[in-house]
Amino acid sequence: IEMNFISPALPLADFENLFLEKSKELKEDSRKTWLRRFFDEFLTKKNYEQIRELFSEDVKSFDAMTRKETTGIEDVMKSYQHLHRAFPNSVFAAEQILVAEDNTIFVRWSFKAEHHGVLSSAFGDVQPTGRKVSICGLSMFQFNSAGKVSSFKRYYDAYDVLQQIGFDSEFQKGLARKFADMFSRGDYTGFEDIVSHDATFSEPTNLVIRDRDEVKKHLMGWNKKVQDMKTSVLSIKDAGGHVVLEWKVGGTVNGKAVEIEGVDVYRIRNRKIADIWTMYNNAILLGQVGLLGKKD
Repeated sequence: IEMNFISPALPLADFENLFLEKSKELKEDSRKTWLRRFFDEFLTKKNYEQIRELFSEDVKSFDAMTRKETTGIEDVMKSYQHLHRAFPNSVFAAEQILVAEDNTIFVRWSFKAEHHGVLSSAFGDVQPTGRKVSICGLSMFQFNSAGKVSSFKRYYDAYDVLQQIGFDSEFQKGLARKFADMFSRGDYTGFEDIVSHDATFSEPTNLVIRDRDEVKKHLMGWNKKVQDMKTSVLSIKDAGGHVVLEWKVGGTVNGKAVEIEGVDVYRIRNRKIADIWTMYNNAILLGQVGLLGKKD
């Protein structure tokens, strides 16, 4: 019995398409494996040398926290070293990997950590708080012809991170400290950066100053009256959209030593000081300069 086995003939184009399809699948599988290594070995285990195998030397990167785009593998390493210093026990996990066109892959990831180091952000530095952070984000990786990442972007709610570590509170207290420091030194450089254009300033004498420029003039008037002024912050507390700052001011008025204590309440709006209420015993001040007799 003679048997002939004849393979069905496939057009060359079909073989080429099949080869390209399988090649594409292998590339996608390889890149998915690469990305899991990135999240496991580099981000979580902090194997910094691993990144040189994965990224091109001139990789472009963008991060939502700093809102900056950088070029070069060294900047990528520095940004993650900074992140690991701020969150030394951080754990990343690649939750879902999505392959897109144009050699691009998206990764949906999760991040859990505790804040134990200084964190730099577009809004300022945040000192360690020890608070826990848990967020999700999306990263975009674009590969070049050599199979390395040429573009890398991280998207997540940076403000959510800042809220979880208490940045709002620290930021608002920082505004109050800057205001008190400017008043103490008589140097109002950057005043426009921390005070709203329509700010109000209220004195215990029922005097209300309106408009940022007028508030600055009023403060400068106090600087002229009180020589050798020195302001000390006794305490500062967050009060939910307001900051309460307890202070002590010393100096001389017409050659006479004065020292008073008081409290300022700052209302913060759109990340600037919108209103200031200052409270102190005006009679003590008048007494010290001899207008109400000597203070006991």
